[in-house]
Amino acid sequence: MKENQYFAGNYNEENINTATPMQLIVILYDAAIRSCEDARSYMESNDISGLNQAIDKCNAIISELQASLNLKEGGEIASSLNNLYDYMKANLLRAGAERNPNLIAEVFRLLENLSSAWRRIDSEAKPDIPSGGEQK
Repeated sequence: MKENQYFAGNYNEENINTATPMQLIVILYDAAIRSCEDARSYMESNDISGLNQAIDKCNAIISELQASLNLKEGGEIASSLNNLYDYMKANLLRAGAERNPNLIAEVFRLLENLSSAWRRIDSEAKPDIPSGGEQK
């Protein structure tokens, strides 16, 4: 098991080291989504320590995404994302305090929607490369 975790860690490190800025954002969203899934699972099994750790991890990731926003030049989109991140972090804290899985589910859905949007933006930003390897 530890051996698999070691290789998974190296694989993830390699992905991070070679990722574009947009791919790094998607990686962060995916990690936050996994933390939400963990939080729901811990809540169902009444593992309060695990729940709190998963919520803390998700909040830390969302805070990292929030810190990467350029509020001066990002305009309305950056401002809206900033407010949405605040909302998600508050919901996660409430979810932990109230043991409310619906609040975690809401954050999960928001993160999935944002991840999907960033994936779409990333795929649309890549140039089309024909099968011969030359760019159009």
